[in-house]
Amino acid sequence: MDGVPDKERQLEFYMETTRTTRIVSILVSLILLGQGDTYGYKYKAP
Repeated sequence: MDGVPDKERQLEFYMETTRTTRIVSILVSLILLGQGDTYGYKYKAP
């Protein structure tokens, strides 16, 4: 049994997951920062 293709697929899946997670994190951050104004939490950039 040759496990190399499986390893490559796993790496590809990992990269895809990492990129998706980063995008989701950014979106969540933007949403939370946007709602921060509504709830009275002011995030001021230095």
